Amino acid sequence: MRSVLILVILGFLFQSCDSKCDDCSQPAPVDSLQGTVLIGAEGNFMWGNASLGLYNPQRGSFHPDVYKAINKKNVGDVLQQLRIFGDKIYCVVNNSGKVKWLNRLSLQEQGEVSGLTSPRYIEPISDSKALISDLYANKIWILNTLSGKLDGEIAVNGWTEKLIFIPGAYQIWALNKSRGKVMIISSLNLELMDSFSTGEGNMDMAFDAQNNQVWICGTGKGQENGFLKCFGLNRQLIKAWNFLPEQGPTALWLDAEKLELYYLKKDVFRMPLQSSSLPTSAWFNAGSRTLYAMYKDENGFWLSDVKDYVQASEVLILNDSASVRQSFKAGINVSSFAALR
Repeated sequence: MRSVLILVILGFLFQSCDSKCDDCSQPAPVDSLQGTVLIGAEGNFMWGNASLGLYNPQRGSFHPDVYKAINKKNVGDVLQQLRIFGDKIYCVVNNSGKVKWLNRLSLQEQGEVSGLTSPRYIEPISDSKALISDLYANKIWILNTLSGKLDGEIAVNGWTEKLIFIPGAYQIWALNKSRGKVMIISSLNLELMDSFSTGEGNMDMAFDAQNNQVWICGTGKGQENGFLKCFGLNRQLIKAWNFLPEQGPTALWLDAEKLELYYLKKDVFRMPLQSSSLPTSAWFNAGSRTLYAMYKDENGFWLSDVKDYVQASEVLILNDSASVRQSFKAGINVSSFAALR
């Protein structure tokens, strides 16, 4: 009976939307969520207005808060990350100090991890374990994904952000934002094994599995330059470019199929992974937009324009020529996308 109710709710949700398409008034098929894209919006700090939207690319239809419609409550304060793993959708809710997980088929909340300080990112490392970075805790949390309980911690000094698991090297790389470093953790014993400096104001990482390289970007801080760097798994610096202080890239997206790297530095730039020089012009010009998050899938290249950080974001979907083929309003400060395949 509950599953039937959810299908009815989802059918109702897709009857109207803010998309700029012509046929979005018609109900979308709801027998499966396959092919839809979740859109996470942080909301505003301390306002409790984070949201989880759902977009149907086939119909061009969007609902701004499918989580609230199904679970009858707000997702929380600052939805930092969405991460799909197995049959669960993990929602890292930063200022609520929680990680929630939803059923992948129904979007019903199934549980939450509490007792966290200020969680930032979750990274599964096995069928039963995941790591959670934290802004204030001076630790990386170890989560047992089977029981949904915390199973330990790894002591670190500072604010940890993005996490990347590299299975073949038995390593987890963790950005330490407050110290301008990467902390390297062994996936075999979950102990800190090494660290190295990247540069002040580090912002994002992306793993190139084909070449076993990690790309790291940062804005710079104070008098320190912004940067875009590429490292081997032995921590050797392979490539590096500097930018003016406080003007380095803020986000990365790596296209593993086309072997291309996108970086966000107000505008969006695209370059081959093997390039020895930066692009001379932007792939997509932001104009007056405030671009914040990037994502790419078979539907196109997704961007969020968070405008003044208070009003609703606009989501743009671009084709390979960087032309906008679809746009629609979404939640406040859209920061993450996740495809339900």
